[in-house]
Formats: sequence, structure tokens, C-alpha cells
Amino acid sequence: MRLQHRTWPFSGWLAYVYRRTFICSVKIVVVIGSLGKTTTTKAILTAVGRKYPEKVVSNQYGTLCLSLLRISPFSNFEVFEVALGKPGDIKKIAPIILPDVVVFTSVGNDHATNFSGLKHIAEEKAQMLQYLREQGTIFVNGDDSLVMQHVSQFSKEVISYGFGKNNQIRCLNYSINYRKGIECEVKWNEEKIFCKTKLFGDKLIYSLLTAIGVARKLDFTMNEILNNLQKLTPAYGRMQVDILPNGATVIGNFFKASTDGIYAAFNQLKGFKKLRLFVVFGNIAYINNPEFAEEKAGEEIAGFATKAFFIGNYEEALTRGAVKGGMKTENIVKAGNRWETVFTKLNPNLEEGDFVFISTRLAQKMERLLIALKGEVVNCKKQHCNFYCYCKNCSLL
Repeated sequence: MRLQHRTWPFSGWLAYVYRRTFICSVKIVVVIGSLGKTTTTKAILTAVGRKYPEKVVSNQYGTLCLSLLRISPFSNFEVFEVALGKPGDIKKIAPIILPDVVVFTSVGNDHATNFSGLKHIAEEKAQMLQYLREQGTIFVNGDDSLVMQHVSQFSKEVISYGFGKNNQIRCLNYSINYRKGIECEVKWNEEKIFCKTKLFGDKLIYSLLTAIGVARKLDFTMNEILNNLQKLTPAYGRMQVDILPNGATVIGNFFKASTDGIYAAFNQLKGFKKLRLFVVFGNIAYINNPEFAEEKAGEEIAGFATKAFFIGNYEEALTRGAVKGGMKTENIVKAGNRWETVFTKLNPNLEEGDFVFISTRLAQKMERLLIALKGEVVNCKKQHCNFYCYCKNCSLL
């Protein structure tokens, strides 16, 4: 992955030429934003009957350009997510991609340490819209005021989606079940649609709404779209639901762990108060004051968790917060940096009907805990791993 990334800027020049020659007739859909990019990309691909690759894929620079170079000249369309790590990233890659459709999901605190604030992040992401091709379309989260401010200045076709009354694609009502997923009623202009997916979490409804809109823009029928979306499952490691052999349920959020995504998950989990809920929590991504953020998260966890397992560099801050929130110390386990400690103390206590929520950064590789809870042997003992891949695809497992 890193070797592919280092092909920049040479791969960027090749992709620039390739886009304007061999694949100039291919429609390219680009997903940008702080939250939900991967799930939205997967939702769009599922809606049009394509398979999403369940592996860690870089969405920047060299690797993204190599993905463009792999597009067949005979393809009708392709879908990519594009990330922003620091100022200037979008402006470098956008002229190469020349998108036909841009999906702008939201503005949040991801990579906030490299920017002066949310407004700055929005300005940087919105630069992709300047390179939208003629007859292009923008799908925009109409519930995000910062996103809407930047979209309003463009003369392209703009289709908004969300829960608010002014959105063209609007969720009227919904229900969420951890086994069945999301069932929701959607209104697009005057048409009402009933949609089912296997996603879990109300924020993921935005991805569902986007997928319906983009797939229709790509000339798929509504029946095709709705049938395909019934197969849509969470992107791997992002509010992923697994049922263990003993009947317990694991909700895994072990990829990015940004504050916006974490608190969206917390709000969902607060509805589980009457059930036994074990929380495994580690490092939070993209924060300027980790001690404060982790302590605040610990306090929140105390409000809905039966027992907490803290792992990583800030277990003391998490513990302080949890105690402050009213959790008894005997219900807190500090695991250091060892996933095996969590497994040893958690696994014997799990029963049918219990829930486990895992939220850690990718480098902590707490996917290993999920694999072990499923009954598989995990040989990897690394405390910290910078391999940019999922554990299930790693030869060291």
C-alpha cells in the first residue's frame, strides 16, 4: 500500500492524461466529506449491483491514481471516495479525477489537528466541486449547514438529501434493529419509497438516501436499486454487527474512531440500557487534547455500559471519566495495550443476549478480539501495528 502511495506524482500525471483520453466517457462518482464516505461508497456500489472490496483501500494520492488507471475504457461508471488529510490535498487530486457526480456527506472533526476549524475543513473539501464536469450533479447532505453554504455558490444540479423538510430525498420515518437492520420510508419529490438494508445506526441512513439518488442518476430503476440495497451490510469495521456462537452480539467500530462517529454510536447505544452492554474502548483519532477527550468519552460510557474495558495510551483518563460518570471501579478493566487481557476477562462472562461495543483505532487492531470471540485462534501478539490492512487479511494472524 505504501509503495503504491509513493508512486505520486508520476501516477498522478499518468492518471491525468488517462482521464482525458481513454476514460473520458466514463462517469466518475466521487464521495467526499468527514463522515460516512466508506459506507456511502459501499451503499452506492451495492445499489447498482457491484461488489465493494472489503479491504483497507487508500483514498489519496498515488493509490487513488492507480485505481483510476485501472478503470476500463469500456466501463460506464466508477465510484471512489476521496479523503482529505491536510490543506491542499483536494486541490491536487481533483483536476485529475474530473468527477461527473460529487457526493458531499458532511463536515466533521476528522483531521481537525491540521485545520483551523470546521469552516476551514469545509472550504478545503468543497474545492472538489470546482472540478465537476459539465452537466455534473452534486448530491449534498441538506441537514449540514456548512456543506449547504459551499454548495449554494455552484450552478450545477444540486440534489439534497436528509431528514429535513427541504430535502429532495428525505427520510420520513425509520426503525432500526440490530439483527434486521434499517427499515425506512423515503420520499423523493412526490414519490414514496420503502427501503430495507442491513445497516445499523441512524446516521447511516444518509448513506442509504445517497445511494438511491446516485443509482437513479446512473439510470438504474427503482426496483433494481431497492432489491440490491436489501443486501447492503455495514462497511467492515464501521458499526459492523456480528453474532457470536454463544448468542452475544458484537458491534465493531475498529477502523477510524473519530469523535463524531464515536458520539453518534454512543447515542445509538443509549437505547440498550436495559441490556448487558460491554464496551471496549481505546484511542480516539484526530484530537488536539486527547486527555480531555478520552476522559469525556469515559464519562459518557459510564452512562450506558455495564462494564468497560479500556485499552491503549489513555486508559487512566478513560477511567477517571468513567468513575466521574458513576461507574464502579470493579466494572472497569484497564488492559494496557494487550487485546488478550480484554479477551481473557470478557469472553467467559458473555451470554446470549449480551452486547459488546468495540471502538478503537485501526493500529490497535482490536479486530483480533472479534476474531477470537468468534472462536478462532489468533496468534498475533503485536501491541501496536501500522500494517494498513484488516487482520482477517493478514498473514501474521
